[in-house]
Amino acid sequence: MTDSRFPDLNERLDQLGRDLSRQPSVIATAMRQIRELPGALNDDATGEAIAELGSKELQGEPKDRLAGESSVAHGQGSRRRVLRLATFAAAASLILAIGVFVSRPRTLYAKAMDALSRVQTIHVTGWSRRVPRSWPLEKVKPASEDPNKQHAVDMWFWSSVDGTPRTFERYGPVTKIMIGESEKEYQQDVDLLYLAEGRLNDEAAEIAALANLLSELKDAKQAELGTKSLDGRTLRGVKVTRGGRSEEYWFDQASNLPVSYVRIGEDGEKQIDFTLSYDESVPPEVLAYSPPKASTVRYGGSHPDVNLAWKQHVQDLWLNHELPETGCLMVPREIKFGNSWTLQTPDENYTVFPVDSRHSAGMDLRHFVRNRVANRMDDCVRDGCDGVAVCNATTWRVDESLSEFMFPNCDLIVAANTPWQEWVQFFLNENGLKYTDVEEQRTIWIARHDGRELKPWQQVKPPVPYRYRGGKPMYGVVVPGRGHGSNYANGVTFADLFKGFNSDQVNGMRADGAILRNETGLPLPPQRDFETHSAQEDWEPIVSQYYVSTDVPYFPGKEGREMAIEWYRKEFGITFAEEKRTMTTHVIERK
Repeated sequence: MTDSRFPDLNERLDQLGRDLSRQPSVIATAMRQIRELPGALNDDATGEAIAELGSKELQGEPKDRLAGESSVAHGQGSRRRVLRLATFAAAASLILAIGVFVSRPRTLYAKAMDALSRVQTIHVTGWSRRVPRSWPLEKVKPASEDPNKQHAVDMWFWSSVDGTPRTFERYGPVTKIMIGESEKEYQQDVDLLYLAEGRLNDEAAEIAALANLLSELKDAKQAELGTKSLDGRTLRGVKVTRGGRSEEYWFDQASNLPVSYVRIGEDGEKQIDFTLSYDESVPPEVLAYSPPKASTVRYGGSHPDVNLAWKQHVQDLWLNHELPETGCLMVPREIKFGNSWTLQTPDENYTVFPVDSRHSAGMDLRHFVRNRVANRMDDCVRDGCDGVAVCNATTWRVDESLSEFMFPNCDLIVAANTPWQEWVQFFLNENGLKYTDVEEQRTIWIARHDGRELKPWQQVKPPVPYRYRGGKPMYGVVVPGRGHGSNYANGVTFADLFKGFNSDQVNGMRADGAILRNETGLPLPPQRDFETHSAQEDWEPIVSQYYVSTDVPYFPGKEGREMAIEWYRKEFGITFAEEKRTMTTHVIERK
């Protein structure tokens, strides 16, 4: 029963109840252990209550305790332990969400995910016209290749004896295996091996591929396709349409397990056709599969060699190219890297600027200005906000006609002591662009602090609360005053706050927003050296000493400036003095 006086709360609690049943839970594990006890569910009332609890989420219970419970002897001791587990599960569920009544999953998506969490193995067969790749295809496909080719699909999802999630996914020429947080993908058509670590971070990670297929059931409108019989089972069909694309799902009506999935494209043709089966033995060749050696190896995630590949590439550029003693050189490349950054050559006589967006090809113009140019400029007073790049980015204006402009994948090699104006103009000219300088009046905000003691950072939150869905904040829904959320690992520093404000005021790089100058005297973190602190866990102990807020609020345009004035004053005792100054604006346009 819900209270009609609180519709938003009711909706959030109801959605939380549904969402908690999406993933394999410790309680689900406990239920499996309980069901294995002889006579455990003979008592109808106890059995019904425990069965209801089986679909709810429980966090924090050590696995070894549950394992220990499964070895309980028969008889009265068994009954006591069963009741204790049930009571523990009920208490945990109430703690997680007051008002979420013990119930089975309600939505079709939640029912399917709950059912999937209970099986031992999942096997998917069929075909797909598209071949997904964790590492993007580096070579252009030959024009003769049929775009409508049906690539055979064979996927397995299971857990090893110690509980480690494992997957085997084969789409035509691409085979990927995942063991815990380790991913290996072999692309046979281009003889490329991709290695990554730390990739399992999805809430249903061990069945992430299936969760993605079922995700359309969460929000899109559903149309019933009726029922049909197959091998003695009654199947329920559902069709979901979004735009010109549709998905057709068939579920076992008794178990809620998906049995088949078909995706139909905007052209009316099938794009994917999958059949699913469960609790089969994983074939020995799947269990033992290991990718072969490859002529090309790429790294990603937190793999220890992800930075080594880029360093080796920079050394190769230095050794294999005739570099100018002064000026610049642009070198096209097809290779992509899991991580690349501005880096000096071994002799420190040249700086290499990667012009790419990690896995993606090329780099857009605004990204280039923000991440390659602005932090190398020396004509903007460094204000100590660790946001000099963003501060400098406010001095650039990009012509509206260039909003979609993309640079080709390449490396820009710049000789030491080359003025930034020279190499930037060179690179723009090479790509049919140019920049010119104009003098104009700009608004400057001088930030000053009144000397008050700062609050604990955990108490400082953005002025507009997050929207919640499924009991979790929706970080992607950003409005003025709401936090950016997922962009930041834990807390944030004044460097992040000031940088975020200037970034919001850049406003499409039109050079018409306010520019914040930091004169507060408040402590700021040191510059991060990505060579020595490339991993967040290495940087965290240092930067956490400077945390002042839980998140960076979004303060765009005039509305954002008005909200920022009140928030900074209230939370930190920071005020702004507005000044007008004549400044140089760098305008990028076509040649």
